[in-house]
Amino acid sequence: MDAVIIKSGSLAPCQFANIQINQIDSGLEKIISEAKDSAMRYYATSNPANGAGSTFLDVAAGGVITKTPIEFAAQVGFGNGNVFLNVQNIGGVQGEWKISFEK
Repeated sequence: MDAVIIKSGSLAPCQFANIQINQIDSGLEKIISEAKDSAMRYYATSNPANGAGSTFLDVAAGGVITKTPIEFAAQVGFGNGNVFLNVQNIGGVQGEWKISFEK
C-alpha cells in the first residue's frame, strides 16, 4: 500500500453527502466503507442531488466492508454516467461515515 485517501463525515438521519472523488480506478487495491453509530448507504448517481436507485452498498452501524475497486464500483453503480459517489444515513440516529481508498 503506497497511499490512502480517506473521506469522512457526520450525517443526521436521512441526510446524504457527496464524496468528492475523481474516479475509481485500477490503481486502487481496496476500498473500505465504514459506518459508526448509524447505518450508512453508499451509492453512485448521475446527479449529485439524486437519491439511491436500486444499486447500493449498505453498511450496518459499527460495520466495516472491504471491497476491491471492481467489486465496489459494481455494488454502488459507479460508472456509465453515474460519477457522483454519495453516502446517506439510513439509520434513525446521527452517525459517522468513513471511506478509505487504498493504493
